[in-house]
Amino acid sequence: MTNKFKGKHVCVVGIGRTGQALVKYFHGQGAKITITDKKTRQEVGSVADMLEEYEPTWELGGITPKAFANQELIVVSPGVNQNDKVFDVARQKNIPIIGELELASSLTTTPIIAITGTNGKSTVTRLTYEFLKESGVDAWIGGNYGTPLIEYINQKHKAKVLVVEVSSFQLETVDTFKPQYSVMMNIAEENFDRYKS
Repeated sequence: MTNKFKGKHVCVVGIGRTGQALVKYFHGQGAKITITDKKTRQEVGSVADMLEEYEPTWELGGITPKAFANQELIVVSPGVNQNDKVFDVARQKNIPIIGELELASSLTTTPIIAITGTNGKSTVTRLTYEFLKESGVDAWIGGNYGTPLIEYINQKHKAKVLVVEVSSFQLETVDTFKPQYSVMMNIAEENFDRYKS
């Protein structure tokens, strides 16, 4: 299979658990990685030290257009609002902006059960996973539940089905994400710091 990221300039926005897993994936693919985050190097601390082995370019202490210079792909972590004006520069240059869920789901053929909604999705995600396990199905659990889907892509063992909790933040950055099964728990008023209405 052709490695479409080898030698490509990729910017990972956000250095939480998802961002760290993305850096590991792209390094394994031979990409040239830039990491940007609102936190300073001092605030990032040991995480930055740990990621040094992947030889990234750092743009810390604020997400600015400088981080997007010469990039061919921008991948945002769920906690980063890709509607912020700083991303307008990238859009004007037609640099693709996607989320980790969009990327990771495009890299697997394993069937996905996606569970979303305002309340109850973590509980139903866990129950679904446990039901599958009890039925003898080799399942993997993750997504918004705690383990980013890209970590599944990074691992060698492949499951028969993926049980993925999906947040509205993750769904903002999908385009081709098409799970085999979808569950919508409910919709309620929440996250007004992110949404206008």
